[in-house]
Amino acid sequence: MVGIEITVPSYSLVYDRKRVRTTLRQVGAEIAKIDRVLLKKSVGSGRKYGKHTASAPGQAPASLSGALAKSVTSRVSRDGTSVSIKEGMFYAKFLEAGASGGGRQRSGGGSARTKGGRVNTKRILQPRPSLALAFAQVQPTLKSRIIAALDGSIEFVRSTRRPNKPV
Repeated sequence: MVGIEITVPSYSLVYDRKRVRTTLRQVGAEIAKIDRVLLKKSVGSGRKYGKHTASAPGQAPASLSGALAKSVTSRVSRDGTSVSIKEGMFYAKFLEAGASGGGRQRSGGGSARTKGGRVNTKRILQPRPSLALAFAQVQPTLKSRIIAALDGSIEFVRSTRRPNKPV
């Protein structure tokens, strides 16, 4: 058997990771800060529960204890190519995206309509986004900031690595 080896030069895209990482860290911190402000300053205009007024659907959640605002964090990935902004409380996703379920049962006199006296009600929580609203405020400048971080630092470098030997 005769082996044939074809070598094709490969190129790598090289950029200044430190500049991109710094930009992503700044963007993440800015979005987290805007989110915290939205959560702290949100005044409920929805349903009243005693002294607390809940937020209306589509608005940022009204603050009750401030725990959700305190749980907002941002972190750049190890390789410096992405940033993660999250709210650490377990109920944050329910507020951001909405949820359904839970329900409660009330017992009472039995009738055919209530199936043995129990009335099932299903609770539906409409979305109350805060991270999406914070991101929407930063989004118009995001592309230009990333391009500015990459500008002038992108190079195509020819790889010196030899390809794997044929089998």
